Amino acid sequence: MGQALPRALAAYVPFYYGWIVLACLCCAGFARQGPAVATLSIFVEPLTRDFGWSRTAVSGAVSLGGLLAALVSPLIGPLLDRRGSRLVLCVAVLMNGVALLLLSLTPSLLVFIPAVLRCADELGRPL
Repeated sequence: MGQALPRALAAYVPFYYGWIVLACLCCAGFARQGPAVATLSIFVEPLTRDFGWSRTAVSGAVSLGGLLAALVSPLIGPLLDRRGSRLVLCVAVLMNGVALLLLSLTPSLLVFIPAVLRCADELGRPL
């Protein structure tokens, strides 16, 4: 049953069906970037006002999260191949939950930055 769709698509398209999956994923990633960037602009002002942080510090933490996600992303594929998606996703969800708890209890930038770095990839940029 799992091979029926690839075989059916192979009869209709002159190229590997995986390129269709990749194109759909790229479109989905592109579509989520707009709202994610707009979300940062909503939270920057309250964070700077309530905690006394600079806009540079808040935006820098989010930018660093994006850079870290770009560096770590190529390592995720081989990890998924070796360990399987169930284990990797369970660990990621657990770590994300802890990071979200840390974000809710953020007393300083020293707690905010690591929590944002951990949440950056799962929640979509910026948070």
